[in-house]
Amino acid sequence: MKNTDIVEHVINQPIVIERSPPFHITLKGLVTSTNLPVWIGTYMGWSVAPEHSPLLFITVPGGIIIFTSATRLADALGAGLSKSVKRLFNTR
Repeated sequence: MKNTDIVEHVINQPIVIERSPPFHITLKGLVTSTNLPVWIGTYMGWSVAPEHSPLLFITVPGGIIIFTSATRLADALGAGLSKSVKRLFNTR
């Protein structure tokens, strides 16, 4: 990769998120944090419809909803299964 020093500097600079109270996060942290289903859903929605298509208004949000709900469902199933397995071992 060319200009690795510049890329590392930009990735590690803080970005202020306007909330109450405001907080900052790096670009690297923003991309790799819990927004991963949103990034994957956006990519999948973008790849389904051709560029500059009105279908992007449907496919991008649809991809985000599908991947986000699948991730949350997997987390919920994991938590529920973990609780059930713990309950089985505690009774014996």
